[in-house]
Amino acid sequence: MKANSYRENLKALDGVKFMRPARAQDQHLDLGCGPGSFLQDELLPRLRPCRRFVGADSSEDILHFARGNCLQPEVSFELLDVEKGDPQPLVDKYGPFDRVYSFLAFHYVRDLEKAYRNVHRLLKDGGECLVLYFTKTGIKDVWHHICEREEWKDFVPVSAHFASACRLRLAIRNVSGARPHSEERRFDF
Repeated sequence: MKANSYRENLKALDGVKFMRPARAQDQHLDLGCGPGSFLQDELLPRLRPCRRFVGADSSEDILHFARGNCLQPEVSFELLDVEKGDPQPLVDKYGPFDRVYSFLAFHYVRDLEKAYRNVHRLLKDGGECLVLYFTKTGIKDVWHHICEREEWKDFVPVSAHFASACRLRLAIRNVSGARPHSEERRFDF
């Protein structure tokens, strides 16, 4: 079950070439970490040794679960909504991050430019970011149907889902100081 749910994340992670390898003194951030399973099962083993790994999510309930199920000494979990929240308290507490990861969480973001500006604020100078975000998918119509239903409107904003790759690049480019060296890749899942 976990292998299937991690498949997209692992393809993206394995398909990216960072500008430098991870180092023992690095600290990493997983935005939209959910219950912390992918962080604990895949990211942490790949990036150890590391100074720190912070998982951040906008749901305190899911973070409570994550804290109870991931007891690794270098891992902590913090509340942060990358779009609506202020990342400065996280930077004040831990310092800026060497890498920020986000796997399939930006679908919930309406204001991509603000979210990427906050990611930029979380990164050290020269830090790197990997965001996995579907820009094209066959399930788009189903997704839109779900997010138009009244019971899902508070959780799944309609306006930003499956933004074009061009819109994503513009959001990154408009963030002061961010120099995207990203690419659109096709992954067949």
